[in-house]
Amino acid sequence: MSRPLTDEEKRRIAANKAEALRRAAERKKREALAAAAAAAAGTSGALPGQHPQNAAINVPVREFKPPTPAKLPRSCVHVTLSVLTKDRVKVRFTPYHVVVLDAIKSIPSRSYDANDRSWSIALSDVKTCQKVFNSLTVCLVF
Repeated sequence: MSRPLTDEEKRRIAANKAEALRRAAERKKREALAAAAAAAAGTSGALPGQHPQNAAINVPVREFKPPTPAKLPRSCVHVTLSVLTKDRVKVRFTPYHVVVLDAIKSIPSRSYDANDRSWSIALSDVKTCQKVFNSLTVCLVF
């Protein structure tokens, strides 16, 4: 299944480990120096012969902020209503959005024209259609 490591791979692994240990030691040294500097800055106000009773190290605390969902741009769908016949209204929308399509499909008098790629609804259902569109969470532009 797995082959034994070559000498070159073993050497590279050892070098990577040594580098990681060196970096960790450097980081600990920097953090210790920063803590000592903060402690020295905090006790500089005391008199030379006195030691403060309640000495505290002033280390900046990073507050945890829970991740927030990405703020995606709100999609705006342009809806066009135009008179098709004396009793029907043509409804077109761009870009395609499934929420708008489902809203149109909820209108009982809907019909789809595949040649024109548009929907039409009865004139009597225009108010119903507007109510359904207004209840959507998608940004609609008429």
